[in-house]
Amino acid sequence: MSNVGNEHRWILYYDGDCGFCERVKRWFSRMDFLGCIEWSPYQALERPPQGLSWNDLDQAAYLDTGRANLNEGFYAFRMLTLRLLPLIPL
Repeated sequence: MSNVGNEHRWILYYDGDCGFCERVKRWFSRMDFLGCIEWSPYQALERPPQGLSWNDLDQAAYLDTGRANLNEGFYAFRMLTLRLLPLIPL
């Protein structure tokens, strides 16, 4: 497996204390054959990513694609289908 360069990796911020979030992360990370996604529980961050607050991160998952916008919740997971090979047909 080859990892995508860090500058091309997307970062998914999720609630590491949420059982559902952890299960979804494990399931999706198994499909990340190319290492395109960095999975980051927001509790491990020193400060929230630019444009987000701790409350935002507590309410929803966010995907940072490096394009100056953040995808929230459902839209974050929908965007993951563009990067995770088994989900591309969706």
